[in-house]
Parts: sequence; structure tokens; C-alpha cells
Amino acid sequence: MATTEKGSSEPKMTWRLAKSRFEDLIQHLWQRGFRVLGPVPRNGGVVFDEVRHVADLPVGLREEQQPGRYRLVAGVPGEIFGVVNGPGSLKPSFFAPEEPLLEVRKQHGRFVVAEVLPAPAPLAFIGVRACDLAALAVQDRIFLHDRVPDTHYAARRENVLLIAVNCTRAAATCFCSSMGTGPEATRGHDLALTELEDAFLIESASPAGDAILTALAP
Repeated sequence: MATTEKGSSEPKMTWRLAKSRFEDLIQHLWQRGFRVLGPVPRNGGVVFDEVRHVADLPVGLREEQQPGRYRLVAGVPGEIFGVVNGPGSLKPSFFAPEEPLLEVRKQHGRFVVAEVLPAPAPLAFIGVRACDLAALAVQDRIFLHDRVPDTHYAARRENVLLIAVNCTRAAATCFCSSMGTGPEATRGHDLALTELEDAFLIESASPAGDAILTALAP
């Protein structure tokens, strides 16, 4: 189903996906060659890590956050994205803590210096929040769109699919409304999910998102 965003002449593809078919979305991304990363419960929190199945996500969990306190607790059974956010972020996927930058070789009696660029596999992030997108936009502005782009950052950022989840609840430490960065994902993503009791409302925000919805539509 295609709808038109208010104030825009460009149609946006939207679709209702039953929760029983959410596994299809994950498997479709893997089949298209993406390595799928999402919020995964680990050591009492959630971090972005590899997601092979829905069961890898924090299903039925929520978090309790207060200044200086964070823990996972039982939430709504069957709720997939009940955890608002955790200590993990997208940043480690775009900044390697250690990597080769240059290669120096000796050729014909002289030294030749060549830049070594990473060749990362395409990444699909699922469960990204509006605040994550806002932080990523700051990084893009500095490392992609400034006078001297960071070629290593650009190489990792190139083949990335971002599937956002609109927040339907807030933690005690959330501040997106005061910063104008949420709770709804408004820019920088390919698909946006809104979780309902038995389904997801999915809205496309890019041609890449359109292609995924077209492939999944019955």
C-alpha cells in the first residue's frame, strides 16, 4: 500500500507486517547479502550484535533506567522492541579500534605509500532508535561532509541499511523530545517500524526500503 506524506508529493510505501512474519524480514536481509545487527541481550544490557533470528532480540524484556542504574526486567510477553535503548551504539561498527591505515612497500629502490581501505560486508541494522540516527547524522556531518572526509569511515558507511523503530515509551533518562531527536524516526533511515500488539506498521523512507517492502509483500 502506498500513501503520500503530508506536505509532500512523493509517495511513501507503508505496510502492515504480522509479527509472525517478522522472521521473514530478518531472513530476507541475510539472503540479500546483509549482515544483520540489532539489539541483543548480553550481560544485563543490550548491545548491537549479530541477529540471525527473532529469538536473538530482547523479546519480552524491558529496561529500568535511572541515573547511575540500568537493568533488564520482564516486560510485555511477545513484545520485540520493548527495550528503549541500552549501553550499545552504532559507533563501533564505523570506527575500528585498531586497523592498518597505510601500506609502505619498496619498489625499484624507492618507497611507495598506499592507503589501505577496509572492505566491510553490507550491514543492516534493525531496531535503530531516533536518537541513534541523530548521533549518526553528527558523525556523517563531520566524517563524510566536512572539508576532509574520512575515507575509512566512508567505506564502512557506504553499504549500510538502517531499519528504525519508533519509540512508543520512554525511559526515565530519555531526553529526545527536548533535543528534537525523537521519539519518531524522521530522517536518516531506510525503513521505520512501529510495533503494535500483533503487527508492525512499516514505512519506507528510501528506494532501498521500497525494494525490501516490495520483496516481502504477499
